[in-house]
Amino acid sequence: NTNMRMFGSVDLLVQVKISEMNVEIGDAPKPNISRLATTCDLFDKVAATSEANYVALSLLRDELYGAIYEGYGDSDLEELHRSAPSLKRAKQLSSFTPFQADRYA
Repeated sequence: NTNMRMFGSVDLLVQVKISEMNVEIGDAPKPNISRLATTCDLFDKVAATSEANYVALSLLRDELYGAIYEGYGDSDLEELHRSAPSLKRAKQLSSFTPFQADRYA
């Protein structure tokens, strides 16, 4: 993975990408769709590179995404996870509709 070679560790990669995200979105209110997409993309990287608990992290990721994004698990999103480069995946994740609890209350 190019990102891993460039940063040397997942910890450093996550720290740098979160700092970049904070600069990019500035004072945008929380929750924020860009923050959500970037965080989910970074969670994917941690899960994919973890030797310990890989299966548990992958299952938790799928459950978390299913709780956050409407339609998660659809073939389009599954294909996105398998094929899209990281930056494209984060941008496309931000186009999915997050679950809105007030619509279901």
